[in-house]
Amino acid sequence: MQVTPSQQQPLRTRRGRMRRAVLKLAVLSTYWSHTLNNNNITLIPLSSFNHMPKLRTLRLHSNNLHCDCHLSWLSDWLRARRGLAPFTQCMAPAHMRGLNVPDVQKKDF
Repeated sequence: MQVTPSQQQPLRTRRGRMRRAVLKLAVLSTYWSHTLNNNNITLIPLSSFNHMPKLRTLRLHSNNLHCDCHLSWLSDWLRARRGLAPFTQCMAPAHMRGLNVPDVQKKDF
């Protein structure tokens, strides 16, 4: 899909419309804003945002992020981009529920 600058719009999904548990965003590289909250996302693969140089806003709150070793990269990535994805929180495991992903240290995943 080719998108010209005049066609660029924020990506928004309605609550629960993204039913897949694993988020894959490679085809969305031309968007500058992703609103993906309330979509039951549990895992975000390491390379998901590699091809998104225009990304300025990322809304991931109210998902079911499972904060384990597979998601530890996201903490460092978000810390380096403070303000990009506010309120991105762990939902599992139970001892990490409610913690902000960028505030969790890699050793704690």
